[in-house]
Amino acid sequence: MIGKKLNKFFFIILLFFWLTGSYSYSQPKSWKLFKYLDTTSYNFEALVLSPDGKHLFAGNRGGEIKVWKIDQFRLIKTFQALNNPPADF
Repeated sequence: MIGKKLNKFFFIILLFFWLTGSYSYSQPKSWKLFKYLDTTSYNFEALVLSPDGKHLFAGNRGGEIKVWKIDQFRLIKTFQALNNPPADF
């Protein structure tokens, strides 16, 4: 359980802190807070960033998936998995 919480913590730090500058020994990379997304009310198990970097997908064990638009940090859609299999036609 502690490992899961640490993984979530480090992922949030990596995702929501913006990396600025270029790396060199004389000028190390600097980090600044870009935006904070409060996820304390949402117990997510998985996070995925879209390949184009425009959307963040978060899923939980209850089958719920939330989609955020990264540039606005706005929740744009919530999906809920079906409890029953689809009807057979």
